[in-house]
Amino acid sequence: MKPLLIAILCVAFVSCKQGKKEVTLIGQWEYEKMVNFSGKDINPQDEALLQNKGLLFIFDKTTFKVTRKKEDGSIEQISSGEYKLSDDKKIIVSKKTDGSVSSLQVVELSAEYLKVNENPYSEEYLVLKKIKP
Repeated sequence: MKPLLIAILCVAFVSCKQGKKEVTLIGQWEYEKMVNFSGKDINPQDEALLQNKGLLFIFDKTTFKVTRKKEDGSIEQISSGEYKLSDDKKIIVSKKTDGSVSSLQVVELSAEYLKVNENPYSEEYLVLKKIKP
């Protein structure tokens, strides 16, 4: 009886562990909208937000690339370099190919959405939707 109980507990433990999937930055994230911290969407026709249309953030294990799809269908590279996600998954520090270093505050990271704040003094954040793992 004891070996059967131990086997059942082992199977239950392994099953629970396999069900939990780690959320990562790796993948492609497309700009969806801008939201303020009170939860209200920012007007998508706002002149400043129109430049975000078509933004795509691509992360692999250590590098990133930001591109924008133009209205004519061509792709413009905005930025690229290396990045590191802090252990608590609250800050993305990037070192761009031009040598500059910047950071993004992670408001939320889930399997479907990445919400980041570019400016610590800003009342808004970008909402990016994962389109490809």
